[in-house]
Amino acid sequence: MQILRYLIRSEFFILLLFAMASCKSMGPRTIPQDGFNYNDRIAQHQQEQMLLNIVRLRYGEAPLFMNVNSMINQYSRQGNAGIGANLLPGSSTQNGNISGTWSDRPTITYTPMAGAAYSKSLLTPLPPAAVFFLVQSGWSVNQALRGTTNAINGHANSAASPRWRHESSLEYDTLLAAIQRIQHANSLGLKVEIRENIHFIDLYFPENPVDAGIRDNIATIKRLLQLRQELNSFPITYGLIQESDEEIIVQTRSVLEILKDLSYHIDVPKEHLDQGLTESTFIPKVGSGFQIKSSETKPDHAIVAINTRDYWFYIDDRDITSKSTFTFLQILMSLNEGDQSVVSPLISIGN
Repeated sequence: MQILRYLIRSEFFILLLFAMASCKSMGPRTIPQDGFNYNDRIAQHQQEQMLLNIVRLRYGEAPLFMNVNSMINQYSRQGNAGIGANLLPGSSTQNGNISGTWSDRPTITYTPMAGAAYSKSLLTPLPPAAVFFLVQSGWSVNQALRGTTNAINGHANSAASPRWRHESSLEYDTLLAAIQRIQHANSLGLKVEIRENIHFIDLYFPENPVDAGIRDNIATIKRLLQLRQELNSFPITYGLIQESDEEIIVQTRSVLEILKDLSYHIDVPKEHLDQGLTESTFIPKVGSGFQIKSSETKPDHAIVAINTRDYWFYIDDRDITSKSTFTFLQILMSLNEGDQSVVSPLISIGN
């Protein structure tokens, strides 16, 4: 009988240990895996949403953006243990049980972009400061300006929309090539200031560049933009008409204009063109090189792909230029959603 009681106590303690282990906090252990999984899935959601809306615009549909506002993931784990025995003379029956429950209850809140947020993020022209922030951050001048501007001091960029379709002017192409060469030589300076919650940005050129090529490119820029040759600092503002030879006027596009323009870079199925579902594709002779492909079957090499209208539309993972432009679009979208008043003044001048 004494041995039986010992065995019962041993089994009880074993069951109790199992129950205690099941109640141990698991929050810290879930952070690495959950953080990675949610980060990866939200990034994929944003990419697919951006691509879907570009395709929608190509087919004359209204875009819709759904923002992930919050994520709450609740875990619970509970364990129970019990043991019983009949110790009456002539009987040695005993029984025990252990049970546990596990639950994972993620709650994700989505909000459709509408009203003031829609107007600010999609319909308002990008502030020139936002565009040149990206140039200062290392993005290619050709990619940043060609994708976001309609004109600079009257020199027109290309437009893909059928109603306004045209190639970029020779002056515009020459201008961007000269600016890009100066950028590659680390001789492009930008100064950003905030006064009364308004961003002011100036473009700086080195006063006495050592390299003759840099001097020639600076002279070309000033000539094309009809800027005063003896000055080396010029304010950049949004507008249509240059009123002075001391300023650079940039007519920027809204995010919706950018997406609409790029939608005509989609290689749509021929049958959709024949059926009048969309208008013809237009890829400028001098442009960013961005392309969205289509396929009847799911593509094998796609960084992002969506299935709509019985076709797969995707960006090839091996197309570095298109991937880079697509990333640039997502950054632009984030910049336009955020509060730019928090950006600190900066100045960077190289030679």
